[in-house]
Amino acid sequence: MLLAKAIGLYLIVGGTALIIKQKEFRAAERHFKSEGMLRFSLAMILLMLGLVYVVGYNDFTTFVSGFLTVFGWFIFLKALLVLFIDGGSLDAMIKRFDKKEFYYGGGATMIVFGLYLAGFGFGLLW
Repeated sequence: MLLAKAIGLYLIVGGTALIIKQKEFRAAERHFKSEGMLRFSLAMILLMLGLVYVVGYNDFTTFVSGFLTVFGWFIFLKALLVLFIDGGSLDAMIKRFDKKEFYYGGGATMIVFGLYLAGFGFGLLW
């Protein structure tokens, strides 16, 4: 299962980076709201990726395929959020999540789900 392999590895690497490089991520997030063109570009890339993902893969027959489908919908919804959220709401959201615990917990959660998906995709589970 190609998506399970790719997204699993993505989550493992991303979660590890979130934990190890959290200082850099936190600094980048603080500047993100003032960079309108960067926000727009990121939103458009995420929107295209999310649309391709949702239109091309929409399967809830197993837990893994359902998880991958929900992951695609999250990409699409994040694109809409980044595209349409105003600066004040974005600032409040960044302040709410700008905590060490979020980075450790979020990174660990990403790694756990990534290990599961990659293990399933590469045939190490089941």
